[in-house]
Amino acid sequence: MNALVIGDLHGRSVWEGIPDLFTFDRVVFIGDYFDAKENISEAEQIANFLRLLELKKSYPEKVTLLTGNHDYHYFPFSKSVFSGFSQTLYSSISKMMNEAYLEGILEAVCLINHFLITHAGVTKTWFRENIGNPEKLALEEVEESISVLWRNQPESFDFEKRPEAAPDGDDVFQPPFMVRPPSVLRDRIPNCIQVIGHTQVPSIKMLANNLIMCDVLGYRREALIIRDAKVTVMEF
Repeated sequence: MNALVIGDLHGRSVWEGIPDLFTFDRVVFIGDYFDAKENISEAEQIANFLRLLELKKSYPEKVTLLTGNHDYHYFPFSKSVFSGFSQTLYSSISKMMNEAYLEGILEAVCLINHFLITHAGVTKTWFRENIGNPEKLALEEVEESISVLWRNQPESFDFEKRPEAAPDGDDVFQPPFMVRPPSVLRDRIPNCIQVIGHTQVPSIKMLANNLIMCDVLGYRREALIIRDAKVTVMEF
C-alpha cells in the first residue's frame, strides 16, 4: 500500500499542485476544509471543497475525506462552534455538509496498515466511554466500530462539555475531531501509530514513536507518505 496523507486545508487549494497524486493507492485528506486562516474567501473555500467532493466521487476507493472540527460545526446536528465559525458560511454549506455525511463521503477514521488516521486522534477513554475496551479489539475492529458510531451516532463526536474539560480539547474524554496531542499520547490506543492533523506544527513530525502530526500547510507544503510499514515526508 502506497498512501498519501494531506493535512488540514482550511480552504487552501495547494493539494491540486501535488505531483503524481493519482499514482498513490490511497489519498487521505485529514479534514478541516473550512475556516480559512489566510485570505481565502468563503466562496473560494466552498469551491475548493466542491472540487474535493468531485475528486471523491470520481475515485471513491482511492480518496478518503476525513472530518475535522472545523467541518463538524457546519453540520446541522452540531451543538458546538469553534474559532473561525461563520454564520454566513453555515447558511451556505450546512445542507451540503449534511448530504455529504448522509452519503458517507465525509468519514471519521481511516486505517492503513497499523496507521490509525483521524483528524485529532483517538483516546482509550473516549473509545471506552462510547464503544468499549479497545485493548480487546483488533485494529480493524477499532476502525470499523468508530465508523459505525459515526454513521449512527454523530453526536458522539461533538465537543464533550464537561465542567472540568479544557476549552482547547486537551482532555482524554474528547472525540477524534477535538482532542489534543498530549491527551492522545497519555491515553493512546495500543498497537498502532496514530496520524493526525488539528494541531499546527511547522513540519511533519513524530512524537514518542507513536503519533505523527501533519497540520503543516500553514507553514510549508508537506504531505506524509505511508509505504507499507514506513513513512516519509514529501515536499511539493
